[in-house]
Amino acid sequence: MHYNMPLRRCKHALGVAVDGVEQLRDTVGSFVAVRWLFERWWPCDCMDILLGVGGSELSYQALEETLDRVQATGDDLTVAIFDNEEVSEETDTVRQRVEATLQEVDFEASIRTLDGDAPGSELISLAENEGFDRIVLGGGERSTLGKIQLGSIVEFVLLNAQTPVTLIR
Repeated sequence: MHYNMPLRRCKHALGVAVDGVEQLRDTVGSFVAVRWLFERWWPCDCMDILLGVGGSELSYQALEETLDRVQATGDDLTVAIFDNEEVSEETDTVRQRVEATLQEVDFEASIRTLDGDAPGSELISLAENEGFDRIVLGGGERSTLGKIQLGSIVEFVLLNAQTPVTLIR
């Protein structure tokens, strides 16, 4: 059994703060107990979710909805912040807002900043290279004729990703 998985479920189950497997072992008494806790609180249906946030209001809505889901299901979340040319917000401002949202709901998530000129490609590469189960993006506004209009990054990811993509609108 590998112990690289997050300890937050075990922390929650025990009601104690532990920083690693050894400290958890000392708390519960043995590695057998740690293994039982991981099997109990780390069901095989958990997902590693990659959420792309580019500073649009729809991406912040996707952040909030994704946080609701991962808190309910116990999924792991990584937030990838990217520079979106269609939005005027800087990545530092986006990062601050993401961190504030995570603090509001008391949730720990990994935050990555994607650098480069092709955020769609970078999201796809990150998802595939690190084995994420799903990419989540916010986007898709309705035109005056009622058709969904996608931004260039969302469209690129939807059309090119091998990883399943969830679009939150």
